[in-house]
Amino acid sequence: MPRNHQFFKVWIVIYTHQIQIQKNGKISSTHLLLVMDPLTGLVLAILGGAAANLLSDSVRQGSSAVKRALQERFKGRAEAQILAQEEPTSEVLAAIRPAIEQEILNDPQFKEDLTNLITDSEKQSEVQQVGTPDPTQAQTHRRIFISYRSKEPDIGLAHAFYEALLGAKHVPFMAEEIIGLREDWPKRIDQELEQSDYLLLLLSNGAATSEMVIEVVRRARELCGQNGKPQILPIQVCLGVPLNYQLRSYLEHVPQERWRGSEDTQRLVSVVLNVVGQGISFTQQQITEPEVPEFDNEMRPLPEADLEFPTGVMKITSPFYVERDVERPCYRLIEQESALLRIKAPRQMGKTSLLARLSNHARQQGYRTPSLSFQLWEASSFGSLNLFLRRFCALVGRQLGVSSQRMNESWDEETYDSVSNCTHYFEEYILSEQEVPIVLSLDEVDQIFPYEKIAQAFFPMLRGWNELSKNNDLWKKLRLIVVHSTEVYVHLDGATSPFGNVGYPVILPDFTPVEMQALIEKHDLAQAREVVVALAALLGGHPFLVRLALYHLALKKVTLAELLRQAPTEAGYFKDHLRRHLWNLQQHPDLLQAMKQVS
Repeated sequence: MPRNHQFFKVWIVIYTHQIQIQKNGKISSTHLLLVMDPLTGLVLAILGGAAANLLSDSVRQGSSAVKRALQERFKGRAEAQILAQEEPTSEVLAAIRPAIEQEILNDPQFKEDLTNLITDSEKQSEVQQVGTPDPTQAQTHRRIFISYRSKEPDIGLAHAFYEALLGAKHVPFMAEEIIGLREDWPKRIDQELEQSDYLLLLLSNGAATSEMVIEVVRRARELCGQNGKPQILPIQVCLGVPLNYQLRSYLEHVPQERWRGSEDTQRLVSVVLNVVGQGISFTQQQITEPEVPEFDNEMRPLPEADLEFPTGVMKITSPFYVERDVERPCYRLIEQESALLRIKAPRQMGKTSLLARLSNHARQQGYRTPSLSFQLWEASSFGSLNLFLRRFCALVGRQLGVSSQRMNESWDEETYDSVSNCTHYFEEYILSEQEVPIVLSLDEVDQIFPYEKIAQAFFPMLRGWNELSKNNDLWKKLRLIVVHSTEVYVHLDGATSPFGNVGYPVILPDFTPVEMQALIEKHDLAQAREVVVALAALLGGHPFLVRLALYHLALKKVTLAELLRQAPTEAGYFKDHLRRHLWNLQQHPDLLQAMKQVS
């Protein structure tokens, strides 16, 4: 940022924690010049140094990330409740300043993380430096990525938002309308997401189970964790099916709006314009369950049980679950001391559904079954090994009724490293206080792989725990189930890969013809043999894709011949699956080259 700042009509100087409002003054490079929330001002005052040269608009995007980081730091303490207030007053912040100061100044890594959260946001903004008007009067033009399905009512609603945002001088983007047929579609989508301030997500029945929508939301969430944007604005559009498991986890803490019909359009347009104009997010209470519409007689399926649309994790009681041969030994193994199961497969092969059944089996044996899914963790949780392991211990302890205060009391960062502190916490407060075995389930551990320093410490720590359990009565109580996808496009060496050859590997295969036939019979379809042969040739027994095909065949809205003919086209039921793989191939040129060699 240039040092020769011009005069501003109104500006605020924050020097340490004192705030002085001055008029028509010159900005010194040694002062902190901001128009921001008091919390970020307080943090910057404590940080000082390079962070003290930022202007208001460049910091504003980092404010929510700073607040989240501090809330995570103080989780379980009174300070976290204070920080949870929408706008803590300066008087309230002054009361907790000593606690914030202690956390920042006593932990160099945390101080660095906070500094990066703020300074990185500077790169995302452009500050007008000559003749800058009163910031309360300035018009901010924002970029909005509109995600929608190319069917009514989605497309009509998307156009209503597009025209209103365009009229308000914002920059909306509609992929289906703008990207040409010959253009690199996945690359353009990724570029637009990187530039967007908001992802306006229209969740209709088709979108709620779309692989490409899931990928767009995953990417938006990843970018938001890195840059503070795009924020996600979900709107349920006559949603009558459950959200896909991954989509539900991504949106778990994101407030949502609901569109029930054309009478809601103008209200929602006004809400979105207000939210985007102010640079905020939806504030209404999160909607957790969709409104399920009544089926008419023509639509109601009549197989052995009401059809289940394949949306991810299957219910424990689902009559459509088909157990594969490789799954049966897992139930016996999890009852053994020192058990370690490693479940791995590509996406949508049934890993998490199997994990849910194993956990349920363990509960039936009287075991404790804490579980973590790293897919639910925000990027800030991977900021450092110490922060990661503290969150790991806190979440496991919470499920077992252990107060986080015990972790705060026992965690000695001056004397011991983070792995030693984590191991000690498990010995003293997790294993010692439980009289029954503990089956700890860790889902989506591939989310850790990109964070090399964390992966190189975390996975060897778990391997070490498993070795301890072979000769230590206390550690014999711990059984581990680790689940990860093989669709991981980062380099993993022997130390980083989870467990190597330790434990019992469970590699989930495609359905066999016998298993496919059993599933077809559950869908009450005629000519089962013909369907098995056709789907095996087309899909190779891929569990999710087979269930998707059988669902639509059971609805009798498409014949087998039509489904096969449309399968590789944009009109087919598998287009989202194919688009997601195309996106992955174009993001990873080495993988694309390998595919060309084997195709």
